[in-house]
Amino acid sequence: MTNDCALGVGIDPRAEIDAETTIGPYCVIGPEVRIGRGTRLDDHVTVVGRVTIGEHNHIHSGVLIGNLSRGGGSAVIGHHNVLREAVTVRLNNPRQGEPTTIGDHNYLMACTHVGRGCRLADHIIMANAARLAARVNVGEHAFLSGGVLVEPRISIGRHSFISILSRIRRDVPPFMMMEGKPPRPRCVNLVGLKRHGFSGELIRALTKAHRLIYRDRLELPQAFEILLQAGLMLEPVGELFDFVQAQRTRTRGRVLTQDPHQSRVKPAVQPPSTVSTAPLT
Repeated sequence: MTNDCALGVGIDPRAEIDAETTIGPYCVIGPEVRIGRGTRLDDHVTVVGRVTIGEHNHIHSGVLIGNLSRGGGSAVIGHHNVLREAVTVRLNNPRQGEPTTIGDHNYLMACTHVGRGCRLADHIIMANAARLAARVNVGEHAFLSGGVLVEPRISIGRHSFISILSRIRRDVPPFMMMEGKPPRPRCVNLVGLKRHGFSGELIRALTKAHRLIYRDRLELPQAFEILLQAGLMLEPVGELFDFVQAQRTRTRGRVLTQDPHQSRVKPAVQPPSTVSTAPLT
């Protein structure tokens, strides 16, 4: 093994570790672990189970990726991620579904938790002590503020923002800012959308859709017709309509049924046919 390893590490000889990986002191790496080129592990990092870590990740002190008490399970972590101090990532048992998945270019701040079977897309930020229970889906460019708690089987739409110390019990629509007790879609995530290059036309269309759905509380077919006549039924608006329709037909979770790395799904261009009139929470 020619990679840069400090003294005091416990690396199983069966682990597959690229020669350009840097491993700090007192790390523990199990036999089924694979680590790609350019990834750096600081001190006291533990990685056990069937875990694949891609290239150019930075895993800080005290991170645990694995299930020490249960054993077994698998996880896949992509490229260019940062896991800060004391992050925990649980593995998912193959009998219970796909591996726990973290995409590319994500930033998980200190003491965040990713539960078993979670699927994180790309460019996600989880602030300090944000926690995901089991089987949570998170779309690209989502931002979870500090202390956010997401209950099991919830879907968080892309480009959404969740305010500090929120407890999320229902799916979070894409492009929205969640705020309040309980959290509700208060407005469009204006800062996030501008930061990621959304045009003024798209933001105006999403703002109008938010007003019709969440403030005026119109039924979806009626809101659809208003936006269509105004020339505002653009692709992100259609994606929002699809998400809300699925959300209203379920009590919670699994709106994002596709692979989170393919979250740019072309929405339906037809008005929803059956919509529950129950108010959103």
